[in-house]
Amino acid sequence: ALTNTTFTHYDVGGVKARIFKWGSGNPVIALTYTSFAEIEKPVTYAGRASTGTYYIPFGGVTPTFQVPTTGSATYSGVVYGKGGGATFSDGPNLSGTSTFNVNFGTGSASIIMALIATDGANPAVNLGNLTYSGTFGAGCPGCGPANRYYLNLSDPNAIGILHGFFFGPNAAEYGAVFNINYISGTNNGAVFNGVTVGKKN
Repeated sequence: ALTNTTFTHYDVGGVKARIFKWGSGNPVIALTYTSFAEIEKPVTYAGRASTGTYYIPFGGVTPTFQVPTTGSATYSGVVYGKGGGATFSDGPNLSGTSTFNVNFGTGSASIIMALIATDGANPAVNLGNLTYSGTFGAGCPGCGPANRYYLNLSDPNAIGILHGFFFGPNAAEYGAVFNINYISGTNNGAVFNGVTVGKKN
């Protein structure tokens, strides 16, 4: 009954999942080669029963030989996630947009995410713009496979890693998972994880 034009929902044996729909019928963003699954399952942490949320991007990963080795590109996408801790009391949902900037010639990349945390009935919290940056194999010898990237969060109040792939022919789209651990500032102690997917502008 929860299935809509954006997600297909499943509930099997206490494990809940939703799959982001690809194609022109998705009103959030129309992707051709990229999707993701959000899975919620019971877990036990330090002897306490809880719920774990996991994000898995999937689709047609770009073969390494199809990733461009010259030029640059800008991509636009959306963000989904969950978290908690600090002043967040109701397992806030994370939403927002992402901008992915890639220089295929040098193998440098950065993702800027504009994020909002919505915590139950409490007012939404603007987490601002967070930037992950780094290098990947295209144009960067020794930096790993050309179709995969590991980027580090650059923020004075938080640490985190973003790991993703290019999807589709000639790196047409992207999908990545990320985490955010606040170590100081207003949100000190809050932890988020999520996924971002998008396509070339």
